[in-house]
Amino acid sequence: MRGWWRTLRGCAASGSMLPSMCGLTARRIGAEASVGSTKQVAVDEAAANQSLERKLLRVGVLGVPNAGKSTLINHLVGGKVTAVSTKTNTTRGEVIGVLTKGDTQILFYDTPGVVGPEHYHNPDHERKVKSAWATASFCDLLLLLVDAERQVYRPDHRVDELISLFPSQEVGLPDRPRPPSVLVLNKMDLFPVDERKLVLPLLEKFQQKKAFDEVFLVSALKHRGTDPIMQYLMDKAKPGQWLVPPGKKTTSTVPVRALEIVRGHLYKHLHKEMPYRIDLRPVSIRYFADGSVRIEQEIVVKHRSQRQIVVGRKGAKIGQIGIAARKDLQANLGQKVHLILNVVLRSDKK
Repeated sequence: MRGWWRTLRGCAASGSMLPSMCGLTARRIGAEASVGSTKQVAVDEAAANQSLERKLLRVGVLGVPNAGKSTLINHLVGGKVTAVSTKTNTTRGEVIGVLTKGDTQILFYDTPGVVGPEHYHNPDHERKVKSAWATASFCDLLLLLVDAERQVYRPDHRVDELISLFPSQEVGLPDRPRPPSVLVLNKMDLFPVDERKLVLPLLEKFQQKKAFDEVFLVSALKHRGTDPIMQYLMDKAKPGQWLVPPGKKTTSTVPVRALEIVRGHLYKHLHKEMPYRIDLRPVSIRYFADGSVRIEQEIVVKHRSQRQIVVGRKGAKIGQIGIAARKDLQANLGQKVHLILNVVLRSDKK
């Protein structure tokens, strides 16, 4: 690793806070068992040993909107499991990404962008943000992502408010202690070479909070500096049962993944607040003998003017969205996809 891509070590002023490994040993089963039960004891002990060999880590990824959380998770997992867009709060619910490597499984909980009440768009947005804090409380480790370029040139007070919560141990539910935390300064690729040193005062400011065990400087989009993060997370995993079968990159179903991917392209291709005023609903999924799948969804809008915006002139806009989403779906599902998107008025639905 070179220059700013190198992992910064020893950011916690109070010394190492590495979680201690549980001194678990396989329990001796049936010491006084009869000869006839020896085989069963051996099977039970083998299962116990297999359980102890496996490791698990649940990681909650937090940050203010548009910090690059979805981009980072998609890269670490190796596939698009959550919506990516330049618009804020494109993540819906607790979309999980899963990485299983060797004897270790890491579960990434990508939470909606955390903001204060004054930034809520609507009641649904408020529920999403509260869900983010609830998710943080049961994770083994928190990964706070910050858009370093924005924070240097156009400081976001929400970042300072969020980081100020970490030393207080109040992140998550009020009756749960804060899990160990790491700080990731993202979008370092946006700095001109001669201006990368501007991030140093920001680093010093955050380190004074004494809230993070480790700090990483990365570009999630360019996949630079992310390998040390992965190794760090692998090292932090503790003995435990895997929660997801090996080979799966997400626990979401095909309909949910399809909605996530199409929703991401709606945010990408439409402007201003338009996507916040529309709903995306599944209609049907059909599998064919040739291995392809037909996915039909409805884009529900409130007004005719909104429908005109989504459809575009002679269907150009919805065509662009459909083509881009179909390509992503095919890459994600590993099969040919027939994507049908219908734009309907809410009054028509009634």
